[in-house]
Amino acid sequence: MAPRASRLPGLSDPTTPPRRRRALTSVSRAALERELRHERRVTNALSVVSIALGASLPLDELVDLVIAKLADAVDADRAMLFLLDARKEGLEARVLDEQGRLRTLSVPIDRGLVGAAVQRGEAVTGDDELFDYDREVVRTVGRGARPSIATPLTRHDGEVVGAVQLFRRPGKKAFDGEAREVLAALATQVGVALENAFLVDSLRKQTVELAEANSEIERQFSARGTLLNLERAMARASSLEELVHVVLTEAMRSSNAEVAAMALEDEDVGRHVLWVLRLQDSAPETFELRAGQGIIGSVIAAGATIVANRANDPRSDPSLDEAVGVRTRNALAVPLEGSHAAECLGAVAVYNKADKKGFDRQDIASMELITANASTAVRLRLAREGKERENRLATIGGLLSGVLHDMRTPLAVVRTSLDLLASEPSEESRRERSKKAKLQLDALGRMEADVLSFVRGDSSVLVRKVYLDPFVQKIRENIAPWLERRKIAFVVASDERGTHRFDESKIERVLHNLVKNAAEAIGTKRGKITFGLSRDGAGSLVFSVTDTGPGIPSEVRASLFRTFVSAGKEGGTGLGLAMAKRFVDEHRGVISFSTSPDGTTFRVVLPPPDPSLPGLPSLPPP
Repeated sequence: MAPRASRLPGLSDPTTPPRRRRALTSVSRAALERELRHERRVTNALSVVSIALGASLPLDELVDLVIAKLADAVDADRAMLFLLDARKEGLEARVLDEQGRLRTLSVPIDRGLVGAAVQRGEAVTGDDELFDYDREVVRTVGRGARPSIATPLTRHDGEVVGAVQLFRRPGKKAFDGEAREVLAALATQVGVALENAFLVDSLRKQTVELAEANSEIERQFSARGTLLNLERAMARASSLEELVHVVLTEAMRSSNAEVAAMALEDEDVGRHVLWVLRLQDSAPETFELRAGQGIIGSVIAAGATIVANRANDPRSDPSLDEAVGVRTRNALAVPLEGSHAAECLGAVAVYNKADKKGFDRQDIASMELITANASTAVRLRLAREGKERENRLATIGGLLSGVLHDMRTPLAVVRTSLDLLASEPSEESRRERSKKAKLQLDALGRMEADVLSFVRGDSSVLVRKVYLDPFVQKIRENIAPWLERRKIAFVVASDERGTHRFDESKIERVLHNLVKNAAEAIGTKRGKITFGLSRDGAGSLVFSVTDTGPGIPSEVRASLFRTFVSAGKEGGTGLGLAMAKRFVDEHRGVISFSTSPDGTTFRVVLPPPDPSLPGLPSLPPP
């Protein structure tokens, strides 16, 4: 096979002088070496870009890599990579100028050398004349005109994603057709690599956003769970102390703190009480808190959250730490808001975070959530306790009213007996009157005991054998005169002459209340009250009181035997029937009523004697 002829003339010509042949051989070797180095740079650039296609490099790293390799492939001194903006109206590049400052260059898509390359879809050189926008580019990369070339960067489908512009130092030769070919070979691969980088960058951002969203969802679920547990526990709290314990326990748990405290104003003493919880299972201790004392006192004074993540904070109070028995390393305190923004009920604070890193934003958010709900619960609890105090005062007033109400009949009997006592001619009559007066005074004493027993919820029924006929006559004697003054007829329907075992004073009180209620229901009109006594087939004793009044209003029938429920009577306290039911229940009996516009009947049924009830010796009939 014949050797391949050299393309360089004179090398194979035997007539060429040796010195000439040596010169041509040297030139060919230098050209070949330059060509080889060039091919190696291009191959290296293609290899690096190809590797970049498979590697998920961040966009900034890829841009730096692409710029360096493109500049090396065409022997450029400087390169700038422009990316198409979101609206596809311009090209932007971020570069360091010769002073080392990071700058952003913007070139409209139809201006400048890079704009021309994008518009034409091929490499464009600017050797002889610079476009207006290229002057700004040249000033950014360095003073003086220099040869440059720009080529578009396209994706695999041909869509433009940006452009690259390369520069050589002044005095160097301009970029030639070979540089165009090299850039054309690399442009598509670079564009695809950039597209991949865009996708990777977008996926990374989405991953970060999803992680942040997931973290936020978990935080919200945790906060919602904390809030739900707190609300359930606060709803079960039956006292202010239990409510404070619930809040402090949740504050310690959520912030991983060693100690929790709550300061609340005590209106009775005009100072704040400090509740301190060291162990979640123990009861909180109470201390007196002076105005502005310690970090928690500073929060109350300022009405704003305080985070103190260092020991010996100037707002700490060593004397308070000593009294409480805790040395403050760090603390987080949040105010308890009142019913309006300017009002501060107190504060909740946590001390000494267990990991010793101090309280962070998540702790603040958790504590503010807890205190926001705790403040509402505390306000409701304080309002409820205030209402209860008012109700207790009203109850005392009602009980006094009820006692005065029930004292009318005994006092009337005492007054009548005393009036007649002076005019009685015989000693025996005076003794009889004195005996009746004494009995009524004893009844007043029993009323006092019954009221106190009713208030305490005690059961003090003492049964004994009661002769029914004298008992009915006593009811008649005590009630009839009072009813006569009210022009109400009193009819007794009873044929019982036997005995029954019950607490005479309490049942007498029950019947007096029923008769008085009947009289008050009749009012100023003439009417009639019928008092009945009988037995049913089971041997139970049945008392009945029937009036000719207008009946019981429908709105109070279902709750008639509850405390402080009155059927619309003027001056009614709502105690009489509640106490009557209590006395009947203590006898294991039943009290009921039936009503209509023509009148009302109350029935009291006392069952046969119950051996379990405490008893008294039988007394003979008076």
